[in-house]
Amino acid sequence: MQLQEENAGVDVARKALIAPLQQLCVNSGLEPAVVTRVLRDEKNQRTGYDLVKGEFCDMVKAGVIDPTKVLRVGLENAVSVATLLLTSDTLVSVVPQKEEDEEEHSHGDEDAETSSEESTPAGA
Repeated sequence: MQLQEENAGVDVARKALIAPLQQLCVNSGLEPAVVTRVLRDEKNQRTGYDLVKGEFCDMVKAGVIDPTKVLRVGLENAVSVATLLLTSDTLVSVVPQKEEDEEEHSHGDEDAETSSEESTPAGA
């Protein structure tokens, strides 16, 4: 059971790591599966896909800088939340409250009649 849960966690982490690349591909009108397959098979770790030029290249030589800190912090936060959910026996959430019936509310309808009479010019 432990190994199965660990494998599920590894799968989630893999999907989380590849999601930004896939979304960039979708936003650029590319097929994410093609780009990710080529990059997975690539031996050089610095190879990436330059979306502006539309080609695979050495990202460092091309001057494309990966915001690794953003990715790292996002992954750490996701793992932290996942760990909390997996290790806790209880989850607390907010339950929306029902709105009160309209009959219980007074919206000042009585005041609206008197105010309209007061605003009518004399002799009209």
